[in-house]
Amino acid sequence: MARLSIRTVLVGSLWGMCLITLYAFYPKQTYTGANGNDFNQSAPLSIERMGSKLEYLNDKLIEKNYELVRLKSQVQKLGKNSSLGFDSTAAITGYSRDIIILKKVPNLFLLMPHLEYNISSLSPQRKFGDIRRQVEMVLAIPHVRRSKKDYLEGTLRSLISQLSSEERDKVVVVVMVAEPFNSTEFDMVAKMVSQNFRQEVDNGILEVIQPPAKWYPNLNELPSKWGDSEERSKWRTKQNLDYSFMMLYCSFKATLYVQLEDDISAKPAYIKQMMQYAASQDRWELLEFSQLGFIGKMFRSAMLPKFVNFVLMFYQHKPVDWLLDNYFWVQECHGGMPKVTNKICADLSRVRKRFRPSLFQHEGYHSSLDGKVQKLKDKDFNKKGPASQDPVVYAHQNPAAVLETSLKIYQQFTIERLYEGRSVFWALNSEPNDHITIRFKEVTRLKRYRVVSGDNQHKDDRLLNASISFLPVNQNSPHPPKSFILDNTGFVHFQYFNTSGRRSGDSSTRYSIAEGEVPPSFGSVTAVKIVNHIENQNWVIIDEIWLVT
Repeated sequence: MARLSIRTVLVGSLWGMCLITLYAFYPKQTYTGANGNDFNQSAPLSIERMGSKLEYLNDKLIEKNYELVRLKSQVQKLGKNSSLGFDSTAAITGYSRDIIILKKVPNLFLLMPHLEYNISSLSPQRKFGDIRRQVEMVLAIPHVRRSKKDYLEGTLRSLISQLSSEERDKVVVVVMVAEPFNSTEFDMVAKMVSQNFRQEVDNGILEVIQPPAKWYPNLNELPSKWGDSEERSKWRTKQNLDYSFMMLYCSFKATLYVQLEDDISAKPAYIKQMMQYAASQDRWELLEFSQLGFIGKMFRSAMLPKFVNFVLMFYQHKPVDWLLDNYFWVQECHGGMPKVTNKICADLSRVRKRFRPSLFQHEGYHSSLDGKVQKLKDKDFNKKGPASQDPVVYAHQNPAAVLETSLKIYQQFTIERLYEGRSVFWALNSEPNDHITIRFKEVTRLKRYRVVSGDNQHKDDRLLNASISFLPVNQNSPHPPKSFILDNTGFVHFQYFNTSGRRSGDSSTRYSIAEGEVPPSFGSVTAVKIVNHIENQNWVIIDEIWLVT
């Protein structure tokens, strides 16, 4: 009797959901919508009223689905009864997750109308593994078979082989075979994983999933954007949908979500460094552990549904790394999108933070888009970073000043510390017109100057095309030979840095050096400016500033 009663309740609940939906669409149905208006199905509906009606029906569907989950929970409390004919624990867990997704992304069925309110489209159609939940970090890897070479096994070896025994209890790696219409590919990946990483699967460290085919709309009628071919438009649009499904699925797995690719390698102790960096930041929404594309991006899992909702609004129009930039600009920055997209607003830099040197390197040469060759390499990956000996600073007593820079500072190596002789100045790759400005607290008469950029451990980290200029008190004072007014701010250009400079006792390293005398006729100055004139993919070290009064 108990078995019959439980099944009767469940079947009755399902029929109830169907009847409510039919009742809502019955020709003479009148009901109250979300805005308090009454609707009659036989009357013509405006777009606004149709939207309210859809919102009403969506809320009703979610409400009834919740009722079904509660009924299944009651079944679970009766114990695991094999006579029920299904795994109640698994059914409840999966169904509850899908309902929560709908609550967190309430516009999902409006943004993806092809799903037709089918809640099963939010769950993988096939799985291998899926033992572990509620860990600290999930590493998410979408995978598509390449026609010439596959990199997935090497990627998994790099990631898994470097996990410590303690980290193995805190991490889960999820591979999503993003080929929903190709069951053979899922079988091949599952076989490879079983043969090479069986222990990791059994211990819950590694799992493989395949998204349902019904998650994807028809990709044959996409808008033409950015001069992309039809094939490329399909490829980047599908990538957005791949990422979205994976994020929603993995948002229940761990506290932190790290987006990776299937053709990367990782540095030793990469998990430890990511954990420590995340713990050291007070306020953040995105931490980046690679400068390339969508590799090494860490999110708090709790914010993933919000980001997915944004991606699904524009998934047909832009690649995901562009949408990531747009998401944070809309959320954090005043005004519209900047004309120069690599300039970061102050608010954005507080919530979107970059760890350097990079922890992941892009290894793939053949792209998942047939015929595309991807030669990109992360130039920050081979940096030794703070683990190596810090560069040597050449300390001097300089006039009291207030310092500012547009260069992006690396860790604790600030321009103030250099000026005070406590460390070098170390900045990330620079853009044209990036500057360091030294404004004296008192009018100062300089006799000579010396600024040196470079380091014998990090030989490429120097200014390659930069100049030094001074702001005189008397704008009519005689200028030195070959000098000129730099801009309308009144700064007078003195010289470009000599990029073939040498230090005494170090003939093997080239330095960029600006040094010389300030003629007495030039008079007193109020500021010094160092300006970079070209895009520089290398970092910048300045190990000496000496302003002699």
